[in-house]
Amino acid sequence: MPPKKNPLGLNPLQLRTLALLQALAALEDHGRPAEEEGHRLVTGIPGRHGDHFHVGEAVVLARDATGLHNEAAWVVHVPRRRRADAGGPYLRHRRGGSDPASPRRALKAQSGTPLAAQRRRGGSIRLRKPGLADATGVSLLLGELGYPSSPRFVAKQIAILAGLDRSVMFVAADGKIVLGFLALRWDPMIHRLHPVARITTLVISRAARRRGIGRLLVERALATARRAGCEGLEVTTGLQRREAHRFYEALGFCRRARRYYRSIRETATSR
Repeated sequence: MPPKKNPLGLNPLQLRTLALLQALAALEDHGRPAEEEGHRLVTGIPGRHGDHFHVGEAVVLARDATGLHNEAAWVVHVPRRRRADAGGPYLRHRRGGSDPASPRRALKAQSGTPLAAQRRRGGSIRLRKPGLADATGVSLLLGELGYPSSPRFVAKQIAILAGLDRSVMFVAADGKIVLGFLALRWDPMIHRLHPVARITTLVISRAARRRGIGRLLVERALATARRAGCEGLEVTTGLQRREAHRFYEALGFCRRARRYYRSIRETATSR
């Protein structure tokens, strides 16, 4: 008897999400071999370009890929003998397999434990400095922010920034799952008595917003800046990020300047 095409009874959104993740897993820039022979892990999701993004040579409309950032699309309820674990955008995928819904090809969280299950157990958010093992999680967050970066590139940047004076990074993690990232730097100013600190990067996973994680990271940045003797904390954010504007204003930030930027390199460096 031929195998069923959809043995888990996945809905159209889940099937589209699995198909996209399988395609990403097959690409060198977004996938790598898993520990289990014949399987691959998705290590990064491409950033959007307006209403679409690229998967290899293919163009995918953003409206067809909403499941990539929707936890409900990752969770599959099946009998105990055919259980599929789901959590983050990590797909166990048998190369060349014809059954994308096989329970052995499950969406795995960074920790290997379903995010939903961790929440049911009351998993708490912990702020800590990132290590090289967090590069994949941070690269996914940067992709959500619109800066697609490979885990290899992010690992290199983490190592560089960790070695700098007057600079610190924090991740907000639920177990081994990276849900938020903040980078902070402070410098003396020729016209100020004390240094001024700046948040250079702050991003929270779409699936984890409205849980106070961004506030926790900003509060840690404020405490760090105070200990460093800074007189203030500033942040820049894109004009189009209206939700971020409301977030910062709710935390007591006010608009005081206009930021200009001029590119120096003619082409962006590959990341």
